[in-house]
Formats: sequence, structure tokens, C-alpha cells
Amino acid sequence: MRTLFKLLVVILLFYSCDQETQAPQTFDVNIRMERDPGRINPFYAPTSLGREVYQYIFTPLADYHPENLELYPILIEEIPETIDTVINDEPAVAYTLDLLDDAEWSDGTKISAKDYYFTVQMVKHPNSKISAWKPYFEPFKGVELDEEDDTRLTVYMDPDYMLSKEVAVSVFLLPHHVFDSTGVLIAKDLIDASYATSDSSEIKLVENVNSSVNQKEEIVQ
Repeated sequence: MRTLFKLLVVILLFYSCDQETQAPQTFDVNIRMERDPGRINPFYAPTSLGREVYQYIFTPLADYHPENLELYPILIEEIPETIDTVINDEPAVAYTLDLLDDAEWSDGTKISAKDYYFTVQMVKHPNSKISAWKPYFEPFKGVELDEEDDTRLTVYMDPDYMLSKEVAVSVFLLPHHVFDSTGVLIAKDLIDASYATSDSSEIKLVENVNSSVNQKEEIVQ
């Protein structure tokens, strides 16, 4: 009897060791959050919990590599060089961005340079509730769309802003075809701090983007 018991123990130990050496077929990680993250749109998620969710749903143009902490391209072909230039008779730094030709929104629409321009206009708009991002977008001096290539644009930034490149290349985008298909904001010059409007269609557009349904439920990413 004692011999049989020892044999069973040896068999169980061998089986246990063999199981440990086998790689699992699947690997799932379940992360528990202590409360509802609330808004998950990157522009309207003011809490760290919101960021914990939207960083896995939305994709910026570029981000910091987790190993070397250097900027690397995601939705753009490469990290652009900084070019000293002048815009509106004032010094500036320019960054030319080339979006990936095959980059698409979740509804299949191609991501274009107009999405970038609309995003900047929306953040800088005085009626916009994207308050947390406004300070980062103040250094934008201009956004120029390429007339022949809808995936190319040039961003002009304040040369004294130390994070000009980081802000220019790492922003998230808003889909202009969803909110501004007629080009209301895209047709305007870059909005500045003194901008004001009484255009009812423009005001309604901004209110629509601000709507909570676009911050948590009906989201195109």
C-alpha cells in the first residue's frame, strides 16, 4: 500500500512539472477598475481612469516607445524634422506630416489631413469643452493642407514652445467626416484666442461634438 502511494505521488509530481513546462495556449489579462471610467473619448476624458481605457481604443499619430521613451510613428510615416521658418511675418517651426495611406477610421473612412485640421480647430474653438487640451494647442500658428495629397499637411508651431514637436505629432484625431462633413470649421482660418462667432450652424456643430453621446457611446475611432 505504501509503495502504491509513493508511486501515485511520483506520477502527480511528474504530471505537474510537465504541465508547467508547456506554454499556455492563450494568455488573457483581466484588469479590474475600481469604478466606471466615465468618458472614454481622449479629448473629453479628464480622469486617469478614462485614459486607462481610451489609450487602448484610440490611436495617436505617434507615441513614446515603452523601451527607449523616444517618439515613434504610428499613423504617420515618420517623425518629421524640425524646420525653422516664418509664418505671418513671425518666426515659427514647421513639421510636415505624412499620414499612412491605409489608415482608416473604424467605419472604413480613410483618415486624412482634414481630420487633423478639424481637430485643431475644434480644440481651439471658444465654445469647445475640450478644456484640458487647450493650453497644449495654443502654440499652433498654422496648419497647411497639401492641395494634391490629402494625407499630407504642414504644422507651424511657436518656436519658443519646448514641446512643439511632441504636441504636433502625438495628437489624437477627431473624424471630420462625422462631425463636419460640409467643412464648416475646415473652411476657416486657424482659430485664435480672439475668435468669436454668431454662426448658428457652427455653434450647433461644436455643441454636437461636445455632446456626451460622442464621449462615451457613439464613437468612431
